[in-house]
Amino acid sequence: MPQLTTAEAAKMLGIAEATLNEWRLRGEGPAYTKMGRLVRYPDYEVERFIRERTIKTSYRKRAEGEEREMGIPVQSERAGLFSGHRFRGRAGKHH
Repeated sequence: MPQLTTAEAAKMLGIAEATLNEWRLRGEGPAYTKMGRLVRYPDYEVERFIRERTIKTSYRKRAEGEEREMGIPVQSERAGLFSGHRFRGRAGKHH
């Protein structure tokens, strides 16, 4: 049962050490052990913390030829609405 330092646990979680320290002070984050002033995170607790927060996406396979339903219908009459928008460019204007 390897014990991880705060730096190692933070790296494993992909967060800053300061964030992990703050989580610990607020009672959040993975379980830890404290021996005197030394704070250590059991590797299995960090792995459990990640596993519990893993969001599994669900999908179903469509039958061949089955089309996907669109949530919002495409409205072609609105296509020209943003034609003069600054990110679409303006014909004839140069800076």
